[in-house]
Amino acid sequence: MEPIWGLALYAFVFSIVLAIGIARKVAWEWFLLTPVAGFGLAVLGSLASGGSGIAAGLMGFSSLLVAFFAVLAMKSEARKLADGDRVEGFKKCPYCAESVREEAVKCKHCGSQLIVSPEST
Repeated sequence: MEPIWGLALYAFVFSIVLAIGIARKVAWEWFLLTPVAGFGLAVLGSLASGGSGIAAGLMGFSSLLVAFFAVLAMKSEARKLADGDRVEGFKKCPYCAESVREEAVKCKHCGSQLIVSPEST
């Protein structure tokens, strides 16, 4: 395979993994490190194998494999709220279980008055 086709394939698979991450609303910022890690692994694979392009390509694509399984394992923000985990800027309404802003004193979904916590005042 020509190197340009390998790069095109890498970009295509990377965009798919990134789209899955964005659709699941996971923290996608760390995906920016995936191409850097892929390049580093490709260089290491090439050096370790004495210049084999196949080894370099497999090592480079391994970063995408790790990113793919990581995005499947991560909890989305909606899932974190449903599980009762803390999400930056949001809390779960105790009456209807919908997510509302931490500053809210009244739920926009059910209209219930929310208890103001002492640390928010």
